[in-house]
Amino acid sequence: MKNMNVKNGDYPKEIKISDKPNEVEIDDLTITANKCQQNSFSVLEKYDEVKYVKGILLIIDKENCAKALPHAWNEKDGNYFDVTKEVIWKGEIFEEIVNKKYLVVKIYSKDDSIDVESFSDETNKIAKGINQELIKRDK
Repeated sequence: MKNMNVKNGDYPKEIKISDKPNEVEIDDLTITANKCQQNSFSVLEKYDEVKYVKGILLIIDKENCAKALPHAWNEKDGNYFDVTKEVIWKGEIFEEIVNKKYLVVKIYSKDDSIDVESFSDETNKIAKGINQELIKRDK
């Protein structure tokens, strides 16, 4: 993948998140807050046809303040879904968030080597660049 230059408006591809496919059962998985990488990896391990996605979650609140965060979710047959969002993100803390945008940095299959303990330097650099641009916008 080419290097992203967020200063020039070169952002990763934005995708839409759908609900988890019905055939993907997660009741037997442990989905934990602040563990999106492990949550998504658990789904990948259980289903051969599911892929693991690392990217950026851009959250926008009621006051139009935004923040870019490294995040992980899944993809199956071209449909993207986020088990962390579906299971964990409920309640008051998320009532302030009015919009979420998902930006894909890299998609992994089951055979790929995946570090679920940390995000890549590239993902962190992109999130930092977006946040720097947002700070400039708000000045």
